[in-house]
Amino acid sequence: MNKMPGFIKAAENLGRVYLITGQTGDAVKIYQELVKDGKGNAGVYLLLGHALLLTNKPLSAETAYRHALLLDPTDDKPKNGLSKTLIAQGRFKEAIAILRELISENPDNGQVWALLADCHMAEQDYDKALVANECARRVGYTAGDMLSNMGDIYLYRKEPASAVMAYKQAMEQGDLTIERALRAARGLLSVDDETGAVELLEYAETKLAEREDLESSASTTELQLLKAELATRSGSLDKAKELVKTILEKDPLNGDALLALAGLCETEGEFDEAVIHYERVARLKDHKLEALVRHAGLEIRRKKYRDAVQLLEQAQDIESRASVARYLERVRRLAD
Repeated sequence: MNKMPGFIKAAENLGRVYLITGQTGDAVKIYQELVKDGKGNAGVYLLLGHALLLTNKPLSAETAYRHALLLDPTDDKPKNGLSKTLIAQGRFKEAIAILRELISENPDNGQVWALLADCHMAEQDYDKALVANECARRVGYTAGDMLSNMGDIYLYRKEPASAVMAYKQAMEQGDLTIERALRAARGLLSVDDETGAVELLEYAETKLAEREDLESSASTTELQLLKAELATRSGSLDKAKELVKTILEKDPLNGDALLALAGLCETEGEFDEAVIHYERVARLKDHKLEALVRHAGLEIRRKKYRDAVQLLEQAQDIESRASVARYLERVRRLAD
């Protein structure tokens, strides 16, 4: 290279080697030197954009891609890179415009459809995100989080059967993380799809058996809580209690487990025991509000309306909520 400083192609190739080997800083320096020497053609600016984007400099990368596009408007690669820099900067509407242009030129590019879906997700336009994801799937692109995102959107739209199909495809490809599977299982239970939830929990349990780390400990707890909820729904209260108590043996101050145990005691008519657990949870900052509201519900069942009013007032003092305010007003009428 020192003997042939004007050999642009050799410099480009050396920069590529740096990019492939992860030496992005060195790649940036090479391409910047070419630009400073007036040897910046479309290819150099394109590679400089890639290098800058990899070094987490999206604004500078945007400038490089725009130069590349100016010098060669027929090349799609600078447009693709430009869309990624805009996404990295949170400029999703601008990115959507560029991605739509790319799609109009090549509608079979599944990766671009997936990027478009991500932008619509970021803009909370879930219907358009779903359409874009479906288009990506139809042209054979199903990489990364795309299928999981589709499952989440279908679940948001309360279409559990379609959600489960997307999650299962993600499972088959190994693209569904344990945490995502557990979150999806909880979502399916919220719409009473117990069969779909069981499939996801079985998948999560199998994957957890392969891991031994702190993160898996939190996931194991969530798995046991969800299995306890399933057991409760099927009427296996003893099994549910056993699962919850297993969590509390390792983590006595686990608020979710204490709330679950309180709820189980309440279901079995063990009201005094349930109260003890609700009061324990109410001492935990992150769970105090829910514990107070649920404790109030128990006191209403026992027709102790004044006690329920006091509990709901405490909940409102922590965080004023319209739903709790309406609940409190109704209970006050019962207490009078």
